[in-house]
Amino acid sequence: CGCREHRSLLDAIRLRDVGKAAQRMRDHLTQLESQLRFISSTNAPEDFTTLFGAPSMSPKASNVPCCPTSGMMQG
Repeated sequence: CGCREHRSLLDAIRLRDVGKAAQRMRDHLTQLESQLRFISSTNAPEDFTTLFGAPSMSPKASNVPCCPTSGMMQG
């Protein structure tokens, strides 16, 4: 994807042209999707633990919320 695509999308958003912005976003995502290449490997790890290792159980890690806005939903 190029800067022209992004500029074109942002211009439509700036001009508050919902239809044009939506169409440019759809076109952009369609273009990106057409470029995706999924390649499977016979040597690929079979699970997350094999891929990333065992999770850390340190006190610091367990006290950190997974989403910074998660506290805002309570109340």
